[in-house]
Amino acid sequence: MRETREEIALAPERVEIIGRLSDVFSLYGLRVTPFVGVIAPDLPLVAEPGEIEAIFEVPLRHFLDDCRSHTDVIPVDDRPWYVPSYPFEGRTIWGLSAMMLVELLAVGFECDIALDRKPAQGELRYHPQRRRSIAARPDRSS
Repeated sequence: MRETREEIALAPERVEIIGRLSDVFSLYGLRVTPFVGVIAPDLPLVAEPGEIEAIFEVPLRHFLDDCRSHTDVIPVDDRPWYVPSYPFEGRTIWGLSAMMLVELLAVGFECDIALDRKPAQGELRYHPQRRRSIAARPDRSS
């Protein structure tokens, strides 16, 4: 919940938490603990320029219809991860955000999507092998 306050000036008490997703790890080893929550539709949010560029909305249908432009194949410790990249109105949702969306779609909406499984179709973009040492990395949850 720290990120919501820092990045979009959203007080934690304004969010109705409805679930927790699995921890995800950035390519730099940062552990992020994502939560799914509901806020009032007219709640003012303010982008913190030092943290994020902008706040924008994407209809859930865009992800349910799997409107990815490509899938990044990122081998981490010899295991491939298939991370979708979703373009929307001149912006791209990718990386950790896309990883969190995959679990939300799979668990919350029973979509046939997973980070550890090659997608049925679409362009694959391969990236170099990476190694991850989680034990020595800082925690970015809360």
